[in-house]
Amino acid sequence: MSMKLSYLPTYFDADEALSVITFLDQLRELLACAYGEQIAAAQREYQARAGRQLDLDLDEPF
Repeated sequence: MSMKLSYLPTYFDADEALSVITFLDQLRELLACAYGEQIAAAQREYQARAGRQLDLDLDEPF
């Protein structure tokens, strides 16, 4: 199996940017619903190892 690289545009017009933000918000919500507990546990573990707090609030938008 080989990895395929995709091109990510670096410029968006306003409508495209809104579409990307909307998609990311929906993806974040889906991931939080499906993996929220695991994400929170991983965040706590990371914080314990790093000795610092990671600011990841799953209820906050980007």
